[in-house]
Amino acid sequence: MLASAQTRVCRISEATARRFWPGRDVIGSQLWPNFPKVHNFYDIESNNRPLAVVGVVGDIREDGTADPAGLPQIYVPYLQNPSAL
Repeated sequence: MLASAQTRVCRISEATARRFWPGRDVIGSQLWPNFPKVHNFYDIESNNRPLAVVGVVGDIREDGTADPAGLPQIYVPYLQNPSAL
């Protein structure tokens, strides 16, 4: 699947791929996220639109070390969802 300029995309962690698409190739799959409405420095707005999975990245923690828990993560491009701040 090729992403158009209108397609919102994301990368997901290996843990997310294992949890929601076990044993499958996830590239081109879609997520319909429902992010809570909280005020953070960077809030993701889903606008009731899907995100196309365009890549899978390794499981990491914010400090850069391997995440033993393998918590599911979604990474979205800033240019498709810029911060209001």
